[in-house]
Amino acid sequence: MNSGFFRWTLGLLALGGTLALTPAMLCAADVAPFDVAVNFQPDGTKGYNAAWLGYILARAHFVDEHHSLYPQAPGPITPTFIEELTARTDSVKIYRELLAKDPTLDVPYFDELVRVDDNAFMSEYVWTFLHQPTWMTPPSNLRLGAFDSWRKVNLPDHHALTKGSLRFVPRKAS
Repeated sequence: MNSGFFRWTLGLLALGGTLALTPAMLCAADVAPFDVAVNFQPDGTKGYNAAWLGYILARAHFVDEHHSLYPQAPGPITPTFIEELTARTDSVKIYRELLAKDPTLDVPYFDELVRVDDNAFMSEYVWTFLHQPTWMTPPSNLRLGAFDSWRKVNLPDHHALTKGSLRFVPRKAS
């Protein structure tokens, strides 16, 4: 992940700015026939927006680096398991950085994700709460039974959230 770009983006949000991303800013794979377009509408506090922006940009970066994992057709991009895992993990890192700068920050969803990460259950969380029909077989190293027991105690009323979306759009001739 290009931390300079993400720090600039988070800084812009901290200043109260809005962000408009063009596909060319996100897609570096010249051989792909499609660009990755990001849809993100800020709708919360600065910390909330920054954490979710980190999530959707992490997804965009992953897709950009792994075009061959996706159907090469315009339209919505359904995340792969590893893409979703990477994006949630990266967004937790961003949220931790935001908390270090502002300990009063309170984003309940990300507070719960931090607990999931602290207990090394992020893979299990993604498989359980964010499962997509295209994910056929769980990775063999998942501890789903242990996670199920843990989440019943530690995340009893949890509902997964997702902000933002990605689409493949035809690359414009330059």
